[in-house]
Amino acid sequence: MIHFDRRTLGILRLINRRGDRGATWGLVMKRFKKDASFELLETLTVELYIVSKNERGDWIVFNGNFGTHRSADFVSYSTPKGRELLERMAFDFWKWIVPTLISVAALAISCIGLLCK
Repeated sequence: MIHFDRRTLGILRLINRRGDRGATWGLVMKRFKKDASFELLETLTVELYIVSKNERGDWIVFNGNFGTHRSADFVSYSTPKGRELLERMAFDFWKWIVPTLISVAALAISCIGLLCK
């Protein structure tokens, strides 16, 4: 089971944004430095949030043998499960932020109305 914190979601967003080109593990490591690791990318692949290809273009299947072969040339692509997670997170954010903005605007208008009396 993987825990999705801000950094893990950022890695998933990067891979998703790259679309059909995919994101190499080297790019992810370069962009996220200490927050990204081969173990995290392998776990995302095992849990099917991403799928990965090796340098020869063959799909990688990790059978719990982490660390057997790793390369910065592996390319990862977002799966429907990964995209669904990102869309759900965005939907939940906007579902919270819109009512909050409306409430803040109403409060500001009420305060202005009280001050103008």
